[in-house]
Formats: sequence, structure tokens, C-alpha cells
Amino acid sequence: ALLKSDYVNMINSVLENPDEYFEYFTTGEIILKDEENKKAKFTKNIFQLNQSPLVKDRKKLTIVILQLKKDGMTFQEVFNYLREYKSFIKYIYENYEDSGFDS
Repeated sequence: ALLKSDYVNMINSVLENPDEYFEYFTTGEIILKDEENKKAKFTKNIFQLNQSPLVKDRKKLTIVILQLKKDGMTFQEVFNYLREYKSFIKYIYENYEDSGFDS
């Protein structure tokens, strides 16, 4: 269980940009930009960001994001359509052209 004191060790996505701490891959995996960053490590571990169901969901979402982009949607239109995971959507939209998966 988290203690109140643990919250200072987590990335607060309201006040901080997760993109400064994480990179996202079309495979659905998340890696730390800086392996030594304690806040990023703690956040990744406490939320188990690379557990199988989350990785699978992000991989599926990647395919949708890149197809919508290919169809001509802007980032804002894609975000408005999906309505969640803004940091992930932004990263995938801006850094990848094709998922490399057959649809």
C-alpha cells in the first residue's frame, strides 16, 4: 500500500509531463529515458507500467492511433476521438509513421 509520503516520489501527470520521463514503443512497452531517475523508476514500478495487459492495450491502441493518423486525422482529432492516454497518444503520433503491423 502507498503511504502519503510516497506521493512525492511519483510523477504527477497533472503537474509534470510524463514524456520527460518515459519513451513509448509500438510494441506497447514503456522504458525510462533515464534509468537513474528515481521518480520515473518508482512510478513505473508502483503502477507496473509494463505488465502484460497494459502492454497489450497500448499495442492495440498504437495500431488505432497510426491508422487514424494515416487517414489524415490531426493529433487533436485523434485525442478527441480516443479521449484518454494523451501522453501516450502524443508520443506515438509524433514519433511513428507506421505500426509495422498488418491490419
